[in-house]
Amino acid sequence: MRTDSPPARPPPVEEGPNRPIRSRPKKPFSGKTVVDPIRWSTFPKGRTLKLKKRSKRFAGVVAASTVAMMVTLAVPASSAVASSSSATFSKGPSQEQWKQLDKAAKKYHSLAGALGDSSKQVVSLPAGTSAAEKSKLVAAIPVGMDVTVKISRFTKEGLDKTEKTLSAKKWHADAGKYAFGFAYDAEQDKIKVDTDAPASVTQSLLDANPGKIRVHRTRFESQRSRFNDWSPFSGGASIVNQTIGPWAGCTAGVTVKNVFTGARKMMTAGHCGKEGDVFLHRYSDNSPGPYFGAVEARWDSLDMELLGGASYGGHIWTGGYQASTSFMGVSGGSNVWPGLQVCVSGAVTLNHCGHPVRETNYNYYPQSNQGTWIGGNSGFTYDQGGTAQPWGWQWGRATEPGDSGAPVYYTDQYGAFATIVGTHSARIWGECGCWKMIGVKIGPELDAARLDLVKHWE
Repeated sequence: MRTDSPPARPPPVEEGPNRPIRSRPKKPFSGKTVVDPIRWSTFPKGRTLKLKKRSKRFAGVVAASTVAMMVTLAVPASSAVASSSSATFSKGPSQEQWKQLDKAAKKYHSLAGALGDSSKQVVSLPAGTSAAEKSKLVAAIPVGMDVTVKISRFTKEGLDKTEKTLSAKKWHADAGKYAFGFAYDAEQDKIKVDTDAPASVTQSLLDANPGKIRVHRTRFESQRSRFNDWSPFSGGASIVNQTIGPWAGCTAGVTVKNVFTGARKMMTAGHCGKEGDVFLHRYSDNSPGPYFGAVEARWDSLDMELLGGASYGGHIWTGGYQASTSFMGVSGGSNVWPGLQVCVSGAVTLNHCGHPVRETNYNYYPQSNQGTWIGGNSGFTYDQGGTAQPWGWQWGRATEPGDSGAPVYYTDQYGAFATIVGTHSARIWGECGCWKMIGVKIGPELDAARLDLVKHWE
């Protein structure tokens, strides 16, 4: 709980990978600034975020002409004449009722079915279906199911043609660079397209199919995570310097490429290792994973180094809890400015956002033999700030040892793509009586090594 008196001063960091990370002593704050590099740490085992239990709602496609419902048999229910005004059961239709509806819809060549709001179902019949055929389907609906039967604007052939066009992904030059998922929506009588593509790519699809397609802009998640990554690796992944030992944990930054050769490397904090050190991916139980790369070059004055020897992609992990599979594509880089709210995605504190940038020309020289620093006005600081987290300070999360190298970024208006502003280096106990975090600006990092960011479509 936050109090009016300043929090206790953190201890100086003992340098060297063999030194333990101590907890902050409970002594009065002296007013002297103390810097705490985010360096080696053993990933805390068992950290989990207690998730709010969500209600489950059955959401599936009903009576598709080509796809059968995957159901199991339950207590049989009788069939009788039903209409869209039929009474509904509070617990919803039984599995046997779903099976009977699916059988009836297929018999009368429905395009598909879908769930509407609450427990109301919609079944769509092809354009040109007669009123008599529609009535037969209504009569075959199981008693107790609230089902609306519609006549679609699509014929079966027309729907198949439109779906083939979507599958080919040739309606825009950049369509193949993005993920797409689609299905016919019987309730709205449109094909719903889920995609992470921008409006500039999907607009031509809408123009070519007026009134027939609905775009839902989103992002897709695989079952990979920052603690279960494989080639091509992504930024924000948990890594460990195997040359030093299992306690030497850091965070992968962002994928970059040489502007002349196109060779891809992974960026991380320079103090995480020296040239030749070997890094492995690290699992959530702190055990070592596959080969992640070796340090090929280091820039001491930017606290930056490059890992090579593996395959790296243009995405970063952004999950806020350990098992999350959330990630974002990198869309480019940006300068920082005072007040810009940024996110940081580390292997220990995971992803947290809302941190306002404070100083934009920061220089950092550790009081140690760390061997790296941030000079030439290449650093920036960002305040603890952000949204309160259940395990952190009341006014926002702060980074911890093991987050070094993490990507610092902000998102587009849809929260689908990341714009990189830098990589994380250290934290400082500020005049605010809270932590300020220190990052290295992406511009100087790229310029120093003649690099460019690898984008998500590359």
